[in-house]
Amino acid sequence: MSVIQKTEEHLLRRSKLWFMILAILLLSLSQCALSLVAVMRFEARLLPEILQKAELVGTEVSSRITNALAFDHNLNALRAAEPYFDKVLELHPEIIALTIVTTAGKVVTTRSSSHPIIKSENKNEPGKPEIILPILADFIKIRQAPVGTLQITINHNYAEKTLREMTYDVLTVLAISLLITFGLASFVIQARFSGRIDAVLTMLERLGKGDLRPNKIENSADRIGDIFGSLNALVKRVRDLYQESLVRLESYGPSATMSLQLLTVIGERNRLTDPPVDDTPPATRLLALRLVTFVFFLAEEVIRPFLPLYVKQLAGDLANTPSLIGLPFSLFIFVGAAAQPWGAHLSERFGYRKTFLFASILSAVSTTVALSESLQSFS
Repeated sequence: MSVIQKTEEHLLRRSKLWFMILAILLLSLSQCALSLVAVMRFEARLLPEILQKAELVGTEVSSRITNALAFDHNLNALRAAEPYFDKVLELHPEIIALTIVTTAGKVVTTRSSSHPIIKSENKNEPGKPEIILPILADFIKIRQAPVGTLQITINHNYAEKTLREMTYDVLTVLAISLLITFGLASFVIQARFSGRIDAVLTMLERLGKGDLRPNKIENSADRIGDIFGSLNALVKRVRDLYQESLVRLESYGPSATMSLQLLTVIGERNRLTDPPVDDTPPATRLLALRLVTFVFFLAEEVIRPFLPLYVKQLAGDLANTPSLIGLPFSLFIFVGAAAQPWGAHLSERFGYRKTFLFASILSAVSTTVALSESLQSFS
């Protein structure tokens, strides 16, 4: 290989490297921006949603207190509010405290998820209430008058925890999507750009050494396909000329025997009668195999989070049994491990391609069924 060819190949490989870096950088920035926007929108909507839910809970609590005051309008004599508040706080972790205050400003009862009960004249509240709802009493069976307020304090730690968990989920999805994107991008760049250019360089180097076999090319209408077409057309002209020369020398009879032998030796040395060859680099073929294997195992792993939902739907009343929920994971791993000894034998017997296609079809059907059944449980 000449110095010019080495320089051109070095520049080409360097260009491919920068193209790969640029593609990955653009994809990474776009996905990071989408993830950031998703977190910001979730954060902007989180607190209003929590306040709306707390207001609905407070309205229900205030309504129950109003019903309790139907026979005795004395808010100070309210009984059994603390156990009820404990239950509400347990069911709704976004609320940190519930406080009943009379119209005169007296704290009747307050209950906090992290503080003991505070009664009577003590006005030390566990935080500033974000929601204040009136407590009404029906005095004359015609109209209702406020006798106090229900003050609801939001648990901001719960909001921060929810946002943090959401951020971790987004980062996890971002990492997985970047891995998938890098795999697909490397395959596309290698298979449709880098690998085909390497194939052109390999063919040129092979032709320069006297190997005049044509290349197996795809039916593509891009510039690389045009280069392959031009090179193959040139090789075809040489091979056709070789065949015409052989026919012409054979027509001359014994007088051209020496020339015919010399031309035959030239044809064998330059491989003018050999079938076409595939100049695709081995790295490109291995990359395609790696992509198919990656997609196969990705499909297998995607189904795992939906297995508990699928089991719950099938189990019915036994869905709350912990061992039953873990059974699909154990069975899934056991089947995969048990299939290893005879799986290799079947692959060698029926061929790796047929075995892989059968496993892919079986996996696609099972994944589709599990996903459809799991999604129906949400509706």
